[in-house]
Amino acid sequence: MIQDKTFNKDGSLFYPDNATPPVENPIPSTPSFFFGNTIAVNGKLWPYLEVEPRKYRFRILNGSNLRGYELKLSNDEVFHQIGTDLGLLHHSVDIDSFILEPAERIDLIIDFSKYKGEEIILENIAQTPPSPGMELIMKFKVGHKLSCPDDSEIPTELMPMHKVDPSLAVKERTMQLNETTDHYGRVVHLLNGRSWDAPVTERVKLDSIEIWHLVNNFAFPHPIHLHLVHFEILGRKVFTEADFDEEGNYIYDQASLTPPLAYETGPKDVVRTEPGQVTSIVMQFKDNVGDYVWHCHILEHEDNDMMRPMLVER
Repeated sequence: MIQDKTFNKDGSLFYPDNATPPVENPIPSTPSFFFGNTIAVNGKLWPYLEVEPRKYRFRILNGSNLRGYELKLSNDEVFHQIGTDLGLLHHSVDIDSFILEPAERIDLIIDFSKYKGEEIILENIAQTPPSPGMELIMKFKVGHKLSCPDDSEIPTELMPMHKVDPSLAVKERTMQLNETTDHYGRVVHLLNGRSWDAPVTERVKLDSIEIWHLVNNFAFPHPIHLHLVHFEILGRKVFTEADFDEEGNYIYDQASLTPPLAYETGPKDVVRTEPGQVTSIVMQFKDNVGDYVWHCHILEHEDNDMMRPMLVER
């Protein structure tokens, strides 16, 4: 688990107590953003891991409040991806780097067998607010000997995936990511302009297929998380006014979308919505009924009204 933290001089955790931008009152107020200046991996600061010259499987979670990471290895070795947020891929994928927004997960294999005695850095090459050391995540120290032979093979085929057919969708929904200010002048991030306590508007039928178009009106990414449903990313597109009808509904054209990235092809429950783009996802609401939620996974946003209820009905 990768997080960015900030510490006080006495070693306690620091967290700001005012809004973004600041207000005179009330204090404390939730900030809209928080970037730490120290990397923690599984709770340890800029750690190292001693590994044997063999294959290792890693399950990586971005547990940061806001910071996204683009991860690569300093020796340009590839990652062998075998899974996404919700399970194994159909086929493994070799990738040079990958982006993880808060709450996104990835399952992968790193093969250290060719690097006996070397040190390899897991690097962050994302263009995020600079702080000394934030480009470094952790170090792998590769030993010279094996404790036992490594006879493992990187699988080419894992879990067959039956993709959802978008043409079977019974409903499309246009979901706007937007903001307002409260009576203290604090920024409040919203979904479709509604607060958490507004009546449920996303009422879906069990076993139905829907396409959601997530419209990011901001200048930075938002990770959107749907609870207890697996979805697939159909693609993304930079939007203009011409992409919406008179009622504000997005005009869906699959051929015009940029396909998902190589590491986004498996089952997902968190998706990075790019700034100024529509991100289209498709899902089948099966297995679970009842009250659930969908929300932005930037911690300060989900805790301050960028979360909405969702009801799955029989």
